[in-house]
Amino acid sequence: MLLFLIPSITTFNLLFTNHIDLAVYANYLRDIQIGIHFLYVNIHFFLTQALASKCNPTSSFF
Repeated sequence: MLLFLIPSITTFNLLFTNHIDLAVYANYLRDIQIGIHFLYVNIHFFLTQALASKCNPTSSFF
């Protein structure tokens, strides 16, 4: 999660020093939000599949 914060802090600094357009900053935040969402979905899917295979040994996920 810290890897997502470091670029946002630098972009936040650039926003006020170089007056970056707010739309660019909003798109950057949206991309981070989408990335975090897909990361959460992948982890959630992997954990549910792992639990399902533990409860059901005949599952062919692993």
